[in-house]
Amino acid sequence: MNAGYRFRQSGAVLFVSLILLLVLTLIGVTAMKTTSMQEKMASSHRQRAIAMQAAEAAIRQAEIWLEDNVKSVSDLSKFNGADELYAAVTSSGCAPGSAELSWDYRDPSKWSSTNSDKVAVAVPGIKSIYQPRYVIEYIGRGGRNAAPLNPTSNTTVCGTDATAPYMFRITALGLGMNGETPYLLQSHFYIPGPLK
Repeated sequence: MNAGYRFRQSGAVLFVSLILLLVLTLIGVTAMKTTSMQEKMASSHRQRAIAMQAAEAAIRQAEIWLEDNVKSVSDLSKFNGADELYAAVTSSGCAPGSAELSWDYRDPSKWSSTNSDKVAVAVPGIKSIYQPRYVIEYIGRGGRNAAPLNPTSNTTVCGTDATAPYMFRITALGLGMNGETPYLLQSHFYIPGPLK
């Protein structure tokens, strides 16, 4: 190699190599950030799906409880504010009940063992402390052809016929595996009238 030629090189190859290395590093860092964000989104979606399934399990259990335990008008006296059973109206469905929900069910921190019931069969993948909970409210009598819900109290209007179904509102709270992803689900359940 010629000694004079060595001094004339200006390091263009080194400069181009460093620029290419910088570009490849930026592409790699961006790809890692994107992957990390996608993992967080997938985890969040999974937590929400588990919380929703837990709330649905609580709704199913509450419906089974209603089918098994409300067979007569006297059974409506169970809706007295104890445990998870509340009444927005009296058993006749005409007067405001004395056992309405006195706490904000939309606030997950308000749910406790004294005002709601835990699902009896553990939901797989969820710690026992985060098992779904539910409350059941008797909201009066009504149905498709009955008087509409009163907009101020969300209960039925008096004067429905004797064959009108008994209506219940079930509110369930499901949490994800981490206990930080609440999912609130509400359902209405009808028991055909008249009860014995």
